[in-house]
Amino acid sequence: MKRTIWMVALLAVLALVLSACGATYMAKTWKDDKYTGGAFSRVMVVGVGANEANRRSFEKLFAKELGEEGVTAVAGYTLIPDEKKATADTVLAAAKKAKVQAVLVTFYKGMKDQKVPPAATPVGYGSNFNNAYNRIYLDTHQQNYYQTRKWVQLKTELYTVPGAKKVWSATSDTLDQANMEQLVKSLADSIAKKLRADGFIGPMPPKPMAKPPQRSY
Repeated sequence: MKRTIWMVALLAVLALVLSACGATYMAKTWKDDKYTGGAFSRVMVVGVGANEANRRSFEKLFAKELGEEGVTAVAGYTLIPDEKKATADTVLAAAKKAKVQAVLVTFYKGMKDQKVPPAATPVGYGSNFNNAYNRIYLDTHQQNYYQTRKWVQLKTELYTVPGAKKVWSATSDTLDQANMEQLVKSLADSIAKKLRADGFIGPMPPKPMAKPPQRSY
């Protein structure tokens, strides 16, 4: 019982930390195990949504985060300024013109609510079962005891250029933030790390050194 109490308290503290710095969880990921083309070093970032300003901010911030992973990332709006004209053919044509190797598409799927105990939950309720249980029961049955945290659900898919073949995808939950930059940073960081771990992104390999000309004697 005492161990359970401490676990509840630990989870409450963890929830407070995550809410302060943002968090993203990979709810589901998929990859094409038959893909053997190696890691992509040039990627075009595309956000799909009705709000043009949010789309531009999202693509710019996401591309910046990928750049910190050593990837040359291009924000889609720099190639297709008008989102209304961003059809599949237009996106692929722009990607080929920019000489990227893949297109990373992210779109909104919905919101999810999660009820959690308040961060101010006492660290311990004592070692006596009766006292501990009664205090826990009273606390958890208070009106508005649980707080609701909102999670943004997004889907991210990676397509090859040329070929337009999907080779990787992820459904993610990111803690909703008042600051969009924090939300995108959390999402992009998690997506980039997973893509790198799965072998789909990486810096461009260095060019081999030219051999010195052979002297003739």
